Amino acid sequence: RKRFWGFGKSHKDRSCTHDRVNPISVIHHCWKFMSYRTRLQVVCASPTRRAYAQLRKVASETPLSRLLSLKQPREKPIPTKLDMTRATLNSASLLRFDFEYGDFARWMGGEFTNRDRDWNVEFDKLERTLTSRPLPTDYPPVRLDLAYRLQTEGAPLKALYHTPVAATVLRDD
Repeated sequence: RKRFWGFGKSHKDRSCTHDRVNPISVIHHCWKFMSYRTRLQVVCASPTRRAYAQLRKVASETPLSRLLSLKQPREKPIPTKLDMTRATLNSASLLRFDFEYGDFARWMGGEFTNRDRDWNVEFDKLERTLTSRPLPTDYPPVRLDLAYRLQTEGAPLKALYHTPVAATVLRDD
């Protein structure tokens, strides 16, 4: 299965790693191997784990047809308040994708990806606009080639990220 169906390209110059497993994500991968008794102990020990168990319940009970409703275009203008029903359905869908955010975004499609855009046409328009209207002298040079790659391959174009898990815990506090 091609992970980058619809948008983006895999490339050896882009990666993301941690120095150790994130303890928060371990529960998702261990859950199916836990006995009912162990699950109950884990849920009783932590409110975060309780919320995870409730999300698993929602994900397992929600019909796929209901999750597919997330892919429908949203009403205009886009709401300014978080719709908790939609947020819960998105979370349940993300759980079904094993928290692979890229796969989830590509499944959502539409406004969430660039899959249906004709970037050649868009950049032809952009280039015509740039040639017909001079840029201010203090404006940095325009790199349409890089902008095109960003839109068709995704960002970043080149990056090797390594984040210590301790840094993510500090960020989330």
